Amino acid sequence: MVLAWEAYKCPKSVILFVIEDVTYNICDQRFHEFEIRRQRPELHVIRRNLTQISQTGQLTDDKRLIIDGDEVAVVYFRAGYEPGHYHSEAEWEARLTIERSRAIKSPSIQCHLAGTKKVQQEIARPGILKKFLPDSEAELVSNLFTGLYTLDLVLEKMKDSSEREAYILMDRIRPPVQHNYLVRPHESVKLVEDKSDKEITINTYSGHMLRTKPSSVNEGGVAAGLGALDSVFLFD
Repeated sequence: MVLAWEAYKCPKSVILFVIEDVTYNICDQRFHEFEIRRQRPELHVIRRNLTQISQTGQLTDDKRLIIDGDEVAVVYFRAGYEPGHYHSEAEWEARLTIERSRAIKSPSIQCHLAGTKKVQQEIARPGILKKFLPDSEAELVSNLFTGLYTLDLVLEKMKDSSEREAYILMDRIRPPVQHNYLVRPHESVKLVEDKSDKEITINTYSGHMLRTKPSSVNEGGVAAGLGALDSVFLFD
């Protein structure tokens, strides 16, 4: 984010963290903020949810994003990746304002959309990847896909409803199961089975984060209490 701020070339601009109404993952967010301050003490970070941005955000004629009088160089999304974050049209308008601005977004709207099952389903269709990758690379990537299916074909609907259209059916991913220890606060340690501009200006590797979960559960969120952060275990 610091490199993106420097590329924006406006010393008085700020970095905007787009946050949820109630933030649970506050520790890692603050870690980013403190590291930014350590590297560039003059660089300020502001935190706003989408509702607040809809009330105080505006675009200038040359597409600069202004929040409470501050020009925003980088927008770091910690919210806005699911429909529940958009309570009304105001939040959608706030997102549109951000996307129309010249501020650098992290991640981009393309990355956000790539995280949705519908887009993943479309990318997994035969031949789609070859529009973006050489045939050899497309074949390697497609080997990682699992089945993704719409729910628009049913024998009989119980009632007139389009609710099924909001869901995607996918084959369950079944990676190799390993034995591991999950460490949780106030609980004894348990041994469980787990599983673990269109130009690119800067592309560097900054480490990794690995999440793991018991093989007996379908969801794996750390904040939901079902998953945990883990280290890499390599085996042949």
